[in-house]
Amino acid sequence: MTEHISLPKADLTDFISDYNYRRNKFINIIKEALSKYGIFSVVNANHEFDKLKPDIFNNLNLFSLLSPAKKQMYSFSDNFEQRGYIDERIVEKIIIGPSFKEDFRDELLLNYVRYKFYLPNIPIREVKNLVPLSEKLLFSLSDIDRLVLQAIALSLDLEKENFNSKIAYGDSPLELLIHSPLIKRQSDLYIPVRTNLEFAAVVSPNCPSQLFLDGRSFDVDKDELVYIAGNYLSYETKEKFRNPENCYLKISENLKNSSQFALMHYVRPRPRALVYDFHDDFSGKDYSDVWFEHLKVKGYLNGTHENWKSSFSKTSFTDEEFVIGILNWELKHRTYNLSKVYPVYMLQFLKQISL
Repeated sequence: MTEHISLPKADLTDFISDYNYRRNKFINIIKEALSKYGIFSVVNANHEFDKLKPDIFNNLNLFSLLSPAKKQMYSFSDNFEQRGYIDERIVEKIIIGPSFKEDFRDELLLNYVRYKFYLPNIPIREVKNLVPLSEKLLFSLSDIDRLVLQAIALSLDLEKENFNSKIAYGDSPLELLIHSPLIKRQSDLYIPVRTNLEFAAVVSPNCPSQLFLDGRSFDVDKDELVYIAGNYLSYETKEKFRNPENCYLKISENLKNSSQFALMHYVRPRPRALVYDFHDDFSGKDYSDVWFEHLKVKGYLNGTHENWKSSFSKTSFTDEEFVIGILNWELKHRTYNLSKVYPVYMLQFLKQISL
């Protein structure tokens, strides 16, 4: 049975105040939350996701609606899929994409010398505002991440800039992924959140949701900024913080409002890359068959829908146990970005596999 816990909340206005007791309150909340759960949220962060979301979504949708020929104009194969439009990729026999990735390393200011070999940002002529809007959001989140990493360093009795000082020239990315789950029907949506490689953050959709993490559930308010520890923090802090192994965001909502989409980024204080995933291009595909074939290829399921249980040690599972089992296995065995796989409509998947 899932243990329900109130999400630890730290008020950013405490950390930036002139009073030591308020700053210490912020630091202590984060330290305790990361030690016990590996998760906390920051409130009153004044990130611009809510304000920019409608415009970003509209521009994102405009790009996704461009003709294939127009989109291919922004495809740069010599960049090894690190920049520009990616039509589709086949990774372990699963089609991933399409997506559009932009890099903001050449936009870094501060006191660092710009690398001359960084290519200019890619102007999308048909949708001119998409990249500038996203860049604005990236830097808004980056400013918050810097403060959070300062607080984490202080909680460990390290120099305030301990984590920030190790990051230069954008080599450690803050990577932003905007999920647009646009299947227009009633369903529960599970968005897997990768926690095994970086320090991740999720800005929840414009509706109440739940975050499931290592058998615990946390209520998440709309547009709340949630931080989740990963291997980065675990390694850098000599495993003083809990490193969750599986995590997913559940949105129990009839997705009538097309602006309800989730955002995730990997927290390093230098903005680097932005990835848009156009899942709506695959609205006609059967997600259950895609996932079944993938899991069968990986040896997680055997044979057909009818005998899938033979891959497990138990003979019966609740929906939630099955979802957690799949995501836990995925997070441990995948080497690429799980969050870029199709939105995991697990309930739809489960309904087509007789439990």
